[in-house]
Amino acid sequence: MGAGVVVLLLLLAGSYWMGTRKHVENTHETVEASITIPKDATVTAECADMRGKQYIIPKDIPMGPIYDVYQGKVVAMEYLIGQTELTKQSNMFANLSLPKVDYDHLTIMPMDPHAGENEVHFHAIAYLISQSEAAKIKCSGTSMDGMSGSQ
Repeated sequence: MGAGVVVLLLLLAGSYWMGTRKHVENTHETVEASITIPKDATVTAECADMRGKQYIIPKDIPMGPIYDVYQGKVVAMEYLIGQTELTKQSNMFANLSLPKVDYDHLTIMPMDPHAGENEVHFHAIAYLISQSEAAKIKCSGTSMDGMSGSQ
């Protein structure tokens, strides 16, 4: 499983640096850093710790991209990768194109099965904000206060 994660990291990094920007038209919410949430995206979670409100285009479920939004700004782009898929298709992200913006860091989170995913899988999250800013996004309670520099 460790080799699969390394391959995934390399594919994501290579796709980011060599990929082409996918043009998105008809947006309903424009955000900082030229990333927009597509008009046909729907909310999948009102709040996810360290990521905020989550949007996805229904046809892209479950893989993504998921647009993680906090205080009206995209703070991360997220993809779900099934362990079985990654094992069978290690090049599944070879043509992935992330918007060409400055990403702060990439996090790979192993996840147990949950609604929509029946197997162990990974969340690959490309953050546009620092780890310390992401850590301030909390979902306990009704407000998501505390991220510096955003209003």
